[in-house]
Amino acid sequence: MIHTLKLFRRHDSNCAGSDGKGKKPYPKDFRIYESDSVKATGKRQCNCTISAEGRLLKTKLYVRPKSTGQREWDEARKVADQWGEWGGTTQPNVVVPVEAGPVRIPVVESIQRFLKGLSEENQVRISQLLVLRLIPFVESQKTLNFIQDMDNPDIWIDFKATWKNENPFRNREKEPGQPLSVSKLKPATTGILIQWLRQYLKFCVKRKWLSENWASREYMSQTVVIQQKEPYSEEELDYIYQAAGQQKFKDTLAFVMTLDNTGLRVCDTVQIEKHQLIPFNSPPFKHAIYCNPQKTKRTKDINFVHIPIPGAMPGLRDLATTLAGLPIKQGRYFFRAGTGLMKTEITNWKTRATRVLKIAESLMKKDGKCFSHHPHPHRFRHTFACRLLGWGVPIRIVAQYLGDTENTVRKHYSTFCVAEQHEAASVYGEAMRRMAEKNKAKLQLVKA
Repeated sequence: MIHTLKLFRRHDSNCAGSDGKGKKPYPKDFRIYESDSVKATGKRQCNCTISAEGRLLKTKLYVRPKSTGQREWDEARKVADQWGEWGGTTQPNVVVPVEAGPVRIPVVESIQRFLKGLSEENQVRISQLLVLRLIPFVESQKTLNFIQDMDNPDIWIDFKATWKNENPFRNREKEPGQPLSVSKLKPATTGILIQWLRQYLKFCVKRKWLSENWASREYMSQTVVIQQKEPYSEEELDYIYQAAGQQKFKDTLAFVMTLDNTGLRVCDTVQIEKHQLIPFNSPPFKHAIYCNPQKTKRTKDINFVHIPIPGAMPGLRDLATTLAGLPIKQGRYFFRAGTGLMKTEITNWKTRATRVLKIAESLMKKDGKCFSHHPHPHRFRHTFACRLLGWGVPIRIVAQYLGDTENTVRKHYSTFCVAEQHEAASVYGEAMRRMAEKNKAKLQLVKA
């Protein structure tokens, strides 16, 4: 089907009328379709021209009543079919294609086309590779002007060799006289960059600018080493809480306490509502945060947990009372104050938490101390997980609290996953003891 045009007669001023003698003229714009009979309409078929109305599927163009110039139904159908093939009521100009050589696309233009099809967030991330690394590499090579010039695996391997850690101080100010050392990227970071490069080259292959994806595993691979997550020490936490307590707003201290005692991500913590602080009578706990931590929206609805939080316990910070004492924002939130985008609010809270960590770093520096690893808000999550695993909480429960899988917890916190190993060692040790007693009895019989 190439059209949905309907054919009908539109009567003109010279029409003979319904009786064929001009005594009973048709009403204005009265239509008679091919299938209409005198019995159904009370009107006889005349010899007026046939018009068409409907949609041409090729161009989605809707044709309003237009004369085909024909008076016979068969001829009018041929005209309607022709309109459907043309995609309009006039024959398009037939352009004879001129053979030309392959179009060569500049590298910068290929990157712009690729980034244009990504979300705003992914554009920012992948630009770190393509704009900040690939474009300078291409400019340094005089022979690489077009993406077609890079259809070679060696070029992309050379590009990968130029990847360096260009932010060795992790956004911290350089100490006076401290040299600016450029080091290699960590394997995990290199693996991420390779994944981004594969997406870009896949885009280029699909448009036939490149013959193969030169960043595929066949040509370029990176063994990703799972780095063990490092928690804050108790001493580091003392300095962090001291810095948070110096802040102007009370909710800053409550925010840090929530990160430390729930293991929630910053994005989840910002969205906590007052109804999620519920009674939870499980001594010594009296309150819990009811939530559904999960990385993806697709699986978020299946992981609802009650994360117990400390209350009025001697020697512990009272998170339950601190949250209950906060003024409720927008009638529902503990921390989300603005009515703008949630993404903006999350960014603001990350900035506030980072500011607290920088103050804590200054306090430690005055005492001649420093953080064992770079401090950042997400390390509260690692601290929470390592603390629970060290206390013997089952991996299954820790995974539920974090919204991760058990395998993920084992990979990232393997040095703290000792409870189940101790349990296994206990069973194994008891079996060895029984075996030793049997062997001892056998030796005694042999001696006798």
